[in-house]
Amino acid sequence: QLILLLDLYSPRDIYDYLRPIALNLCADKVSSVRWISYKLVGEMVRKLHRAAPPTFGVDLIRELVESFGRCPRWSGRQAFVFVCQTVIEDECLPMDQFAVHLMPHLLTLANDRVPNVRVLLAKTLRQTLLEKEYFLTSASCHQEAVEQTIMALQMDRDSDVKYFASIHPASTKISEDAMSTASSTY
Repeated sequence: QLILLLDLYSPRDIYDYLRPIALNLCADKVSSVRWISYKLVGEMVRKLHRAAPPTFGVDLIRELVESFGRCPRWSGRQAFVFVCQTVIEDECLPMDQFAVHLMPHLLTLANDRVPNVRVLLAKTLRQTLLEKEYFLTSASCHQEAVEQTIMALQMDRDSDVKYFASIHPASTKISEDAMSTASSTY
């Protein structure tokens, strides 16, 4: 229901009051609460990025990277991948902005010590990111980084990571797999 409230609040109020609530919900013990909170954070990124100036959006992205992308707990890093997947899937940011602000941090998770984080990263890259034209064209300077990461994941020591890095993007649907991963992993 918080997603519906975003239209009622100014960017400053979203950042000051709703952001802390949404980020806490991303770490909730109930998987269905976490799942919808990723959508909420994605919509916040969209609204705050569109605001003039987009300072709140950049600050929110920075906080996502620090609090989740670099979290010492694997569940936080997994939440970061889920948020990124939502931002890509729902186009909450223009893909060139995603590539600058979130993708470098997302790709570093290819070296994560926890296989579940790498599995979700492989799914996100293959089934969501590579569905976007921006990352398929040779004109994208970020295409090489994505390809190198996918190749590294295809050589991973974990068989599930290898599998999801190797499959064709359309062969399974991430929303079904992601929800099962979210509920079964913590």
